[in-house]
Amino acid sequence: MAAMKPITRKPGSKPSAKGVAGCVLVVFMGLGGVGTAVWTIPTAYRASDSRSWRETPCVILASKVGSHSGKSTTYSIDVTYRYSVDGREYTSDAYDLIPVSSSGYGGKKEVVDRYPPGTRTICYVDPADPSRAILQRGFSAKLLLLLIPPVFVLIGGWVFWVVTRQVPTVNPTKPAGGPLRPEISRKAKVVGFLVISLFWNGIVAVFLITGIGDVTRGRSSGWFPVLFMIPFVLIGLGMLFMLGRSVLTLLLPRPVLSMDSNQLHPGQSKDLEWRTSGDVRRVSSFKILLVGREKATYRRGKNNSTAQEDFHTSTIAGSERGDDFKGGHARVVIPGDAMHTFKSDNNEILWGVRLQAEIPAAPDLDEFYLLDIRPKGTVA
Repeated sequence: MAAMKPITRKPGSKPSAKGVAGCVLVVFMGLGGVGTAVWTIPTAYRASDSRSWRETPCVILASKVGSHSGKSTTYSIDVTYRYSVDGREYTSDAYDLIPVSSSGYGGKKEVVDRYPPGTRTICYVDPADPSRAILQRGFSAKLLLLLIPPVFVLIGGWVFWVVTRQVPTVNPTKPAGGPLRPEISRKAKVVGFLVISLFWNGIVAVFLITGIGDVTRGRSSGWFPVLFMIPFVLIGLGMLFMLGRSVLTLLLPRPVLSMDSNQLHPGQSKDLEWRTSGDVRRVSSFKILLVGREKATYRRGKNNSTAQEDFHTSTIAGSERGDDFKGGHARVVIPGDAMHTFKSDNNEILWGVRLQAEIPAAPDLDEFYLLDIRPKGTVA
């Protein structure tokens, strides 16, 4: 029937897909959310705010390249300096806003050589808290580390979307009648794109504004973050484009597909009725299809890959007249040799009604409504 062969899972070979997804969701969303709230957002805010910190004369007291041993040796810029604010002396050992150690001794040695003890230079003091000061402000490559927690959140959010988009199995003793539910609602798509777009573009904006601010102040170093962030800006614009398309779908005609039950047997047929609200004159053509779909997960080395194929497609109804989209009914016939709905860790057989509508000068409709095909001899 299907071109893809199921993959048999050996008992105990790996945990269930939902279990793995749940663990990934908890770990990535938890760590990413805490890291974003506690570190990324406050540090990004301070990085932007530090552009207005007060320039203050200071004296270098000590400077060296710090060495930190572990699985590998990392290095840091260790510098201490003294400065005065309103007649009161302060000391600070912060070179920039992200005091992390990393590999690469040479670059840190060059920085330390610029600040030998006794050097008089300029530091930047937080006017709201004079005890907080830094020697280097503006964009630096280390600020890109702030993107790590949000990426964890995005990965966790993607896993959450994949898991929750699955429609729960219908109780076989209680057939579901009335309107069919789309696999993913239009509002769910809008919310998903909105959250991801705001999160991504908000983080990108912090770095971009910082770089542009440095450029407008005549600092050539500001061009690096501006140019570096171009790919991230393009990705953000793509997200906004998809968000705009999903919002436009809320304004399109809204079809409601109904059956007395979404549970059928192979060889069985039932009436399908559709009623559409909104301006159907915008629709140039539409078709309603019965689709059988197989998803299979393959193990390739250490990675899993998922393939999808529609093994059955037949036309239930269709027209090139928008007025016909307003309402009608047709017969859904399940093939007698059809494989029933099935789901395991590695394979899934889905049946559904796919509605496609072409709308000039607007996003086309393409919605999938799940059916529950039961094995012969069971209650439907």
